[in-house]
Amino acid sequence: MLDSIEIKPVTNEDFQFGYDIKKETLREYIEKTWGEWDDEKQMEYYKNSFKIDNNYIVKYFENKIGWLNIIETESNIVINQIFILPEYQNKGIGGKIIKDIMERGINKNKPVNLQVLKSNKRAQKLYEKLGFMFDDGTETHYLYKYMFKKLILIFLFLFTPFLAAAQNNEPALKLDLPLFDLPYQIDAMNTVRQGFFSSYANPSMAQSLAVTTNIYSSFHFGMKALFDRWDLNVSIGRGDLKTMLFNLGLVFGDLFLFYVPGGEGWVHEEFHRAVMTRHGVNSFNDMNTFPFGRELVSVNSITDEDLIWFKAESPTDFVRMHAAGMEGDLVLLDQLRHNSFFYDQQLYFYYLDLMVTLNSHMYVIASGDPRQVDSSVDDMNRKETTVLSRDFTGFDMAGWVYDLFRPDEPYSARGVHPSGTGINRYRKTTDLTDEELSYLHAQRYWSIFNYISPMLFNVNRIAVGDAGFYGNLAFRHFLTSFGTDTLLKVFLKKDIYNMAFVFHNYLNYEHWFPAIEAELVEFPLSLGTLNLYLSPRILIGMQPENQIFKTGKPEFTGLAGCRVEFNIRKHFLPYFDLTAKTDGWIAGNEFLEKNVSIKLGLSARF
Repeated sequence: MLDSIEIKPVTNEDFQFGYDIKKETLREYIEKTWGEWDDEKQMEYYKNSFKIDNNYIVKYFENKIGWLNIIETESNIVINQIFILPEYQNKGIGGKIIKDIMERGINKNKPVNLQVLKSNKRAQKLYEKLGFMFDDGTETHYLYKYMFKKLILIFLFLFTPFLAAAQNNEPALKLDLPLFDLPYQIDAMNTVRQGFFSSYANPSMAQSLAVTTNIYSSFHFGMKALFDRWDLNVSIGRGDLKTMLFNLGLVFGDLFLFYVPGGEGWVHEEFHRAVMTRHGVNSFNDMNTFPFGRELVSVNSITDEDLIWFKAESPTDFVRMHAAGMEGDLVLLDQLRHNSFFYDQQLYFYYLDLMVTLNSHMYVIASGDPRQVDSSVDDMNRKETTVLSRDFTGFDMAGWVYDLFRPDEPYSARGVHPSGTGINRYRKTTDLTDEELSYLHAQRYWSIFNYISPMLFNVNRIAVGDAGFYGNLAFRHFLTSFGTDTLLKVFLKKDIYNMAFVFHNYLNYEHWFPAIEAELVEFPLSLGTLNLYLSPRILIGMQPENQIFKTGKPEFTGLAGCRVEFNIRKHFLPYFDLTAKTDGWIAGNEFLEKNVSIKLGLSARF
C-alpha cells in the first residue's frame, strides 16, 4: 500500500491546498503556542512566505493527502514542514516519507534536521521513534537531528586499515559505571579485609567520580526534561515564572546533593580516601551521614599508627593525600564539561560549576588565613577527644604545604594532641614557616585560573570558522604531590572527530616541567559486524624526579591508554579501559608509581 505514495513538486494551483492542510493539521498546536488562530493573519503570513521551490505535494492513490517542504544543502538536509491530513495519519505514510529522506542522508553522508513545535507531542514521539535525537531548542520549537555516516576506510593503530561506521553520538544523558578497577580494587580489598566485594566500600577515583557525575547528570537531565515539558506561561517583570523556578530548582538541588552520599562533597572525601586506601589506610567518609549544614566534614576512623606508617612509606603520596579532595572537585567539573562539549547536552551545570570553583578557591584562601584556621583547629581539638573521631588532616591545604616542604619529617614530630591523647594532626598557620605560608598564599592567586573558561558561563561550544569546527578551552590549577600543575585544555570537534589537547605546566619549588596530552574521544569503528567506540589517550612530558618538591632534575612522565566501548545494545554499552603509565602524578589516577590498570564497566546512553 505504501508503494502508492508519490511526491510531486508544488505548482501555483496548489496554493489553497497548502493553506488548508496547514490549518487542519497545525491549528491546534499553533493555538497552544501563540493563542487563538487568526485566519486573516495566518493567510497573510502564508501568502508572503509561499514559494514553489522546495515544496512538494504528497499523493496517495492520486489523492492529495500531504505537504512537504525540504531543503538540501551541501552540508545537510532540512525538513521544514511535513503535513499529513488527519484521515491519512497513523497509516505509516509520514513515517515512510521521513525514512526515505533519512536514507538519502545516509547515502550522501549528510545529517537530517527538522524542527517541531514543543506543543506537538505526537510528532515528537514519531521522530524519536524513527531515531532522531534532540539537538537544540528555541522558545517554541525543539530541533532534532538524525545522522549516520557510511562506512569509510581509515588507518589507525600502526596504520592498520579498519572500516569505520559513524553515527551522531550525542546522547542527552550519558552514564558510566566502572564495575571493576584493577589493580586498585585489590589494594582496597586488602585494606578493608572483608573479601573482594568489600573493596566497593573504598571506591577508586574513577568509580567515585562516575557515581557523582551520574547523579548530577541525571538530576540536571530530569530538571531539563521537566522544564521542556512544563506548560507554564506566567510573566514576572522581564522574565517568566517557569524560568525562575527552573533556576531555583537547579541551585537548591545542587546544594542539597552536596551533602548526600554520591554528591560533590562525597567525591571530595573519596579522593582523599582513595590515596589512603592504596597504602592500606582504612577510613570512614563522614558525608555518608548526611551532614546537612555542617561547615567541616571529616574523613575519620584512622589510627595515628597508620598515618605514621603511611608518611614513612611514601612521603609524596602523603602530600598528595591532603590535596586529593580539591583534585576530585576539579576533575568532577572537568568530566561534566567534557560531556557537555562533546555531546552538546545543554544540562546547565553553570551554577554547580561556579559553586564548586568558588568553594575550592575559598578553601585555599581559608587554609592560609589565621583568623579561620587557628580558631577552628582549637575548636576541633577541644571537641574531638578520641583519636578515631579526628579528621586525617584538618584544613587540607595547610597540611599539604606543611608536608610538601617537610617530606622527611616523621609524622610523630607534629607533637602530642592538646588533649594529651594521640598526635596533634591539624596544622595551624603558626605551625608554618613564613616561606611555607607565602607559598600557600600564592596558590590563592594561581587558583584564579580555575575561573577562566567559557564553560563556566554555560558556553559549551564555540563555532570556529565556517568549516564545521567547534571548540572551547579551560584553564586549571591543581595542587599536586610535588607542587602544582597549571594547564590549558583545548576542546575541538568536527563531525565524528572529538579531540582534546592539554598543555601541562608542572611546577615544583623553583622549576618548570612541561608536558602535552592528547585524546580522541569515542571514535566509531566497525570490524565486520562489531561496532566500537575508541577513545585513545596519550601524555608525554617531564615531572620532577621522584616527585620531589625541591629538585631541578627532570624525570620522563608518560601515559598511554585506550577505552573501547562495544555498541551491541541501543542504550547499554559494555567497555574496557586499559591504561599504562610511568612514575608521575596524573589527575584522577591514584598511582604515583608506574602502573598498568584495567577498568571494566557499562556505559548507558539515553
